[in-house]
Parts: sequence; C-alpha cells; structure tokens
Amino acid sequence: MKLYQSIFACIALMTILVLGGKVRHNQSNIPYIISDNLVNFNGNSIGTKSNRIWNLSTRITEDSIQQLLFKHKIPGFDYEKFLYNKVKHTRIALAFSGGGFRSMLLGAGVLQAYDIRSPNSSNNLGGLLQATSYIGGISGGSWLVMSNFIGDFQPIFQVKDDSKSWGMNKQLLEGIPSFNPSTFQENIVLEEENIDSPETIQLNDKKVVEEEGKGSVINGILGLFGIKPDMTSNQATKPNNLNLNKKAGNSTNVETFFISLVKSFFSKSNQTVEKSKEEKGTSLKEMFSYYKELQIEVRDKRKAGFHISLTDYWGRALARRIFPQSARTPGATITAGTLLRSFRNWEQPFPVICSIERSPLGTESSKDSHLFEFTPFEFGSWDSYLNAFIPIKYLGSSLLNGVSTHKTENENISICISGFDSVSFVTGTSSSLFNHVFVYLYKLLVDVKSDATIALESILKAFGLSSEYRRLKNPRVHPDYALYSPNPFYGLTDVPFNGARITESPDIYLVDGGDDGQNIPFQPFLQKSREIDLLLTYDMTADLNNYPNGTTIQATVDRYHNNKSSILLPYFTLPPTLFSFPSNTTTFKDKNYNSTQNKKSVLPYFPTPQEIVEDNLNQRPIFLGCDLQTDYPTLQLNQNLSLNSPGIEKNYYEHFLPPLIIHFSNADYSYKSNTSTFQLSYTNEEMHNMIENGSNIATNMNSSYFTTCMNCAILKREFDRIQLNINPNYIDSNFAIPSFCLTCFREFCWHR
Repeated sequence: MKLYQSIFACIALMTILVLGGKVRHNQSNIPYIISDNLVNFNGNSIGTKSNRIWNLSTRITEDSIQQLLFKHKIPGFDYEKFLYNKVKHTRIALAFSGGGFRSMLLGAGVLQAYDIRSPNSSNNLGGLLQATSYIGGISGGSWLVMSNFIGDFQPIFQVKDDSKSWGMNKQLLEGIPSFNPSTFQENIVLEEENIDSPETIQLNDKKVVEEEGKGSVINGILGLFGIKPDMTSNQATKPNNLNLNKKAGNSTNVETFFISLVKSFFSKSNQTVEKSKEEKGTSLKEMFSYYKELQIEVRDKRKAGFHISLTDYWGRALARRIFPQSARTPGATITAGTLLRSFRNWEQPFPVICSIERSPLGTESSKDSHLFEFTPFEFGSWDSYLNAFIPIKYLGSSLLNGVSTHKTENENISICISGFDSVSFVTGTSSSLFNHVFVYLYKLLVDVKSDATIALESILKAFGLSSEYRRLKNPRVHPDYALYSPNPFYGLTDVPFNGARITESPDIYLVDGGDDGQNIPFQPFLQKSREIDLLLTYDMTADLNNYPNGTTIQATVDRYHNNKSSILLPYFTLPPTLFSFPSNTTTFKDKNYNSTQNKKSVLPYFPTPQEIVEDNLNQRPIFLGCDLQTDYPTLQLNQNLSLNSPGIEKNYYEHFLPPLIIHFSNADYSYKSNTSTFQLSYTNEEMHNMIENGSNIATNMNSSYFTTCMNCAILKREFDRIQLNINPNYIDSNFAIPSFCLTCFREFCWHR
C-alpha cells in the first residue's frame, strides 16, 4: 500500500495546481501616506533603515567580541589598550551555502558551536554567534537563516529536539521519496549500455523496440517505486488515456529511456533514508489531505489576484518542516517577524537571503547574472544594472516609477499591498532549485511524440509547462520561476545602464540563489555600507560526491575578477603608502607601495578547485585576503561602463577594507556528511550526527589553538587600519602584531 502512495502523491501534487477551493484571504490593502518615492536608489546607502536600526546592535556585538577576546587571550597582547584605541566596531558575518537539509543541518551545527547558550560551548567559540552582526544564506542555507529568524533565535540545542520547531523526520513532500541525482548521468549510460539490440518492428506507424518483460512507461514508473505489475514475460501494460488499465503492448526506445531517466532519480540504491514511523503510517487519505491543505493555502494568494507558481507550494511544504508551528500559517510574513523579541532587542544576527533574477527568454552566467537579496526591511539588488531597493512590506503593490498606482481622493495618500512577503514564499524563492527537477524532466520529453509521452505531457501541463514555455514571457506559463508580480521596479526612469530588462517588465522572475553556480552568498557582505570586517563562509555544496571542491567559489571569482564585465564591479583603493604585511617581523616599518594601479577587487584570490583538492584545502579552514596588497587582484575596468550613469554612485570604495574571509568546507570530521541535496527527511540520529559534524567543522574539531587564532582573525582588519595609518591613535607608533597571531596567519592564510 505504501508503495502506491508515492504515485498517489505525485498525482495529488499535480492535481492541486488546478483544483479550486474557497478560502480566506490573508492579503490586505492598507493606505499609507507617501512622502517620497518608495524605491531607494543607490545600494551603497541602503540601509538607510537597515543600517540605522542595526547600528544599535553594535553595542551588543562589541561586548560579545570583548568577552571572546578576554576568554581566549592572545599571549602577550594588551587587550584593554588596544580595544580602547579601536576606530570602529568590528562586524562579523556568517554566510551559508545551498545544499538542502545537508546545508541546513551542518549550518545548524555551526550556530550551535558559536552560541554561548549551548552546553559546553564556552570552552571554545561559544559567544561568536552573539558577536555576529549578519547571517546570510542561499537555498538550503536560507532555510537555516529564516528558521533562525522566524523561530525567534531559539538555540539549536533546543530546536533539534523540539517537534514543534522542526519536522525533518517526515518527508519534505509527503509520499515523494528521497533521491540522489549525483549519479544521474552515469545511471542513464549504464541503463542504455545494458540494452541489447532487439528486433525493430512497426506498430501504429511508430518504430518501437520489443523488449520482453520491460513493460511500458507507466509500469516502469510503478516499478521504480517498488511496485511489480502482474505480467507475463511476453506481456506488458500500456497507458490508456492516463488510466492504469492493462493492455497488450511493447516498450519504445523513448519509453525505456524515460524509465531509465526516472529510475536514476529515484533509484532504491540511492535511498539511504530510513522512513520514520510517522511516515510509514501515512494513509492515502492523510496524504491527500496534506496536498489539499497546500492547495488551499496557496489558493488564498490566487484569490487575491496574484499569479502563483510551484514556489508557492514549495514554500508551504517547507514551512511545515523548518519553521516553528507559530510561523507555519500562510499569513506569517517577514515584516511580522521584525516584531519578534530577539529581533527587536538585536539579539539575533540580521538575516539576508539571496535569489537570482532571470529572464525566461534567456540565461546568464555567474559573470553577469542579476543578484537580488531579501532582508527583514528591503528587497532589491546592489548590482549596477539596478542598484535599488524597496521596503519589503510593500511587495505586491502596483508601482510605477516607485509610486503606487492606486490613488485615493487625497493626492498624498495611495493604496499599497501588505502580506505578499510571506516568509514561506520568500524562503522557497531562494531554494527553488527543486522546481527545476520537473522542468528538466519535461524538457527531455517535449520533443518526443509517443502515446505515453503525450499522456505524461498532459500531466506536466498541469504545472503550466508547455512546449512553448521558453518562448513566452507570461507568468502563467512559467510556474518553475518564483513570480514577483507586479514588479516593484517597473517604470523606473533613473535606471542605470543594462537595467531596462528589469524596469520594462511588469513581472520579476526569480530562481534559486545558486542557479548561476554561485552557491555562497558573498555579495551581500562585500558592500561598503555594511562594513564587514570578518566574513565566515561555509561551503556545503555537492560539487563532487556531495562534497565541495571549490567549483562554486570559482563561479564567484569569475564574476568579481572579470575585467570585461557588463556589470560595474565594486572595487576599493588603498592609501598611497602601504606597509606590506610583515612575514618575518612583528612591526610595521618602511614598506612602501606604488599606488598608480590601485583599484582592487573586493573579492580576494581563491585557490582553484584543483589546488583545493590537491592541497586538501577543503579539509580545514583557510584565511583569504590576509594581505591587502597581494591577495586582491587589480582590476582593469571596462571603459565602456560609465561611473556617472544615472542613479549610480561610483562603486569606488576609497580606503574601504573588504572583510577577511575564513572559508570552511563540509568534510567528515565526525560523521559521513555527504548526504544528497535531495534527501528529503532525516531520522533524529542522522540529524544529531549532522549537527555535531557541523559544530566540529566550525571549531576545527574543537581546537583550542584555532579558537585563539579566531581572535586574531577578528582583530585582523583593525591591525590593517593601523598598518595603513587609518587609525590616528597609532600614527608613527611602533605597534607590533602579537607573534602568536603572526604564527596563525602563516598557518591559515592562503596566498596565491
């Protein structure tokens, strides 16, 4: 019975997209007084609200940093004098990659290790989380970020054992099995190689292949779920108008290929998840109720007049597994989350999650993709093609050139929409990779013209996927994208170069934050206005055998180090005199630097995937950007891009010091943690082991030496400000970097 439930779940998931239902609306229109254009141009000053409010948290983070420094003292270092003479508060950010539940659970281990509230954390880096100003995520990393945000910063050690907070022991999608696509192509090749050269016969004017015992497409699908249809070695079943009635027939080449294709996704050999007792007991009635509930919750948005997409359903499914019960309702919004106690009291880091704008009519590589971000206050992009933000609470409002089109009799009052910023929809947007599974399958079928594939095409069209979908720019035929309609940036007049695609479209199409290959959210934390001093990045990507090897980092390097970029790349400059980082001495003296070509990328050099693998750099933390002179490439800016384009302040960050980056990679510190991105449930034991491994990654296996080295990393940019004479309290001094820190930098800093 359980085996048929998987098939039923697929049918139910497709059916809910076209079924109706009478539900209560949670979108609402609210009047507000317009004092200015809603769109905030020039991302370098964003924050107008974000930074103004979050600056108030620095007193909390700075106190936590001081506690860390005094708890794990750097030998021979006068903390009190140094901290008294600092010129700015230190800001730390955490950035988590995509990777489904794998990334979320390993990232949860990182938070647990850095949280002073966790048992025994004070022995190592406990308190670092309280010292952190920002936390960002993409895809699976965004699940952690938003769960932490909407869960009111509940400690991980409590969340992981609280059934009312997480529900990972149940399948993320009821009835849909976990699968591992890492051997996808290999499985297809093996299947095809095992097919003999059978006799070709003619049937209904179509060439088909006679393969005894193989069965038809539908039987193949049933078989991959473990269902063995009744048939003799010379008989097979064939679909008849989407019914499962038996009928004599034979498999075609295409049908056999499709069976191999789907088998590669759902191969039982790839399923390592032990089904929970709750899931084993799920009845067909309960399963239908589950999908019907998703449909009802999403229909509310459709009834309010908005386009819906797969991401709406996906977000509602996510909410049931990663959010606390109090935040699982369809009406839970990001704006409402700002009223939570931990957020209002600046106890939790400021959350940022990322997505990519992509036209259905074209594609971009990581070099010129359009990166967007969501925060509790704003939605928009730092990139030069737009460089603008809108208050997130007004998403869903119809705007023209930043002003609401819904006027009232009072010319100073217009009508805007609230409630569009559903926390589940936004979280689903950053992790909409799963939508591509359906699209990928469909693209392989659209050119096939057999009875079986026509039947399957009819099913897939329930998702709105048609063979014309790539040629039409209409939200109704692109449900694989997260649809943000109406476009809040529509009709902007002061648009930068290359921004017309955004401002001339009534809709914005967003996809998974790692869709362009950049699977770690560097972008939000390389901006001058956020003033990040230390960026901790966690790569939980599945580059090779579900482990990271630096491929995703290379995509970001290709973007930021591209001298022919169509996007105005941010860069920084250093003072005319730079005292190079002393490798053999402990004082800064007489290190002159010629600054005639001093336009540096804000992203340092990274090791290549080959270097990472050969030197085992994915088995330990590495420091990047230690030397401001040699670790950052000099940019030869594209002369075709005007720095004085409308709406753009020069991306010229004078005397801005980009953050030191500490990069961590998923590795088996205490548990084999290369689970599939598409493993859709975890037992309690698996969850605990993954979290523990994440904690060990974060602390370099609870190393006390590394803990003290982290204090050196926290202070590194302040050391550099002294080095560059930016700190007036140390001009003409003989300040010396502690010898312990120099040893740490020699061990952990990577140089090209």
